[in-house]
Amino acid sequence: MKYLITEEQNNVLHVLRRTYQDYDLIKESVTEGMEMFLCEYDSLNDFYESLCQNSAMTYLFFYFDDEFQDGYSEMEEYIVGFIKENFGEMIVKYWEDNKEFC
Repeated sequence: MKYLITEEQNNVLHVLRRTYQDYDLIKESVTEGMEMFLCEYDSLNDFYESLCQNSAMTYLFFYFDDEFQDGYSEMEEYIVGFIKENFGEMIVKYWEDNKEFC
C-alpha cells in the first residue's frame, strides 16, 4: 500500500519528529528573544506571550516558508505550548531578575 504525503503533512511531520531533537535550537531562540525584547514590555504576561509566539515563529521558519503555509498555524500552537512547558519558568525568572535594569 502506498501513502501520499502532502507538503503540509511533510512539514508537520518534520516539526513533530524534530521538536525534541531541536530542543537546544528552540532554547537558543527563546534566550535571544528574552534579551532582545525584555525592555519593550511593561507586563510579564505581555512579554511572556510575545516571546513564546516570536520564538515559535523563529523556529518554525526552519520548516515552513511563511506563516500562511498549510499546517503552520497548528504547529505554531504546538511549539508555543512546547516553549511554555519547557522554558516558562526560565522566562519568568529572567523577567524577575532583569526587568529592573530597563
